[in-house]
Amino acid sequence: MTILVVKVTAQASHHSFVSWDQKMLRVRLKAAPEKGQANAALLIYLSRMLGIPRQAIEMTRGHTSRVKYLKIDGVSREALSERIEKSLSLESHQK
Repeated sequence: MTILVVKVTAQASHHSFVSWDQKMLRVRLKAAPEKGQANAALLIYLSRMLGIPRQAIEMTRGHTSRVKYLKIDGVSREALSERIEKSLSLESHQK
């Protein structure tokens, strides 16, 4: 089990990873922060971008905050960091 801290900016023009400093991932999401829309979008986006099953990602804190704490099962901290860095690299090359 790994805990990932994510700072979310909702209602952005597109979904994207912004930065990663080994402590916090910053993410932009198109979804609005209403009725759990941004939370649901975050879990789906992380699952897709990091290649982690959606069922393995659980939000433990921050349901109504911009800073979210996610519990991720089945992935070590090191492997998660590598996946995040790879996704950031891929996104920066697509811009």
